[in-house]
Amino acid sequence: MVVLLLIAGLCSCTTQEDVKSLTEQLKDEDPQVRISAARALGRFGPEAAPAVEALIETLKDDASGGGGLAAAWALGRIGPGAASAVETLTEALTDDDVFVRLAVAPALVQIGAEAAPAVEVLIEALQDGDFFVRPMAVMALGNIGSEAAPAVEALIETLKDDAYGRLHAARALGRIGPEAAPAVEVLTEALTGDNVFVRLAAAFALVQIGAEAAPAVEVLIEALQDDNDDLRLNAAFAFSEIGPAAAPAVEVLTEALQDDNEEVRRYAAEALRNIDSTSNKRP
Repeated sequence: MVVLLLIAGLCSCTTQEDVKSLTEQLKDEDPQVRISAARALGRFGPEAAPAVEALIETLKDDASGGGGLAAAWALGRIGPGAASAVETLTEALTDDDVFVRLAVAPALVQIGAEAAPAVEVLIEALQDGDFFVRPMAVMALGNIGSEAAPAVEALIETLKDDAYGRLHAARALGRIGPEAAPAVEVLTEALTGDNVFVRLAAAFALVQIGAEAAPAVEVLIEALQDDNDDLRLNAAFAFSEIGPAAAPAVEVLTEALQDDNEEVRRYAAEALRNIDSTSNKRP
């Protein structure tokens, strides 16, 4: 045990020393050295957090060059620990060079909720001319969660009109949660579409929106009778989150107690209990 602890300590020290050395190499005059250093730091992931400020400077000084692009990648790999880079990454997301935008958008995705200050620029990026940047902007907004609520209307339009971004838009709206209630109508429409993955994402988004998803009850009743196990599961789960307002689904939920899928049966039972919860509170 002592030997293992010593080895772990040595590995930690080695990592810290490597990160420090690579951080110094970001200042090298040779662009290839800077690129290699940034890439190596990225491979350390969150452990490279001490290099964040140096990576920010590299991105600022060489945004469209190999060093800047590698720095953006490394910041993304560091994840939430690179929160202090959000301002710089946000500015770079408006760069005229599409390769810069393609590099920084995934970084904001990986930084997650800490990228909240980028919401307004990410909303603008939903209209980006590059069809790889747009889905990345959608995913970044989804990973930000409830603080991305100002993006709901723009995400609704993406769900309606952008074939490349529909799946991610449905997921993002779900992650925003109850604040995405204005999207219930378009999510309900998506629930009846041809793309099974979009249907599943829309159903789970309604789960996450919760009680505010009550207007979707009738379409969710149909989904609970679908041949797709996962869609039935999400529909039953949605009813459990909607609660008493899902009363019109009692009959189909009762039938779902005999479903072949154990998880569907479990969520159907939970939904029936939640629908009936008001009666348990009567004096």
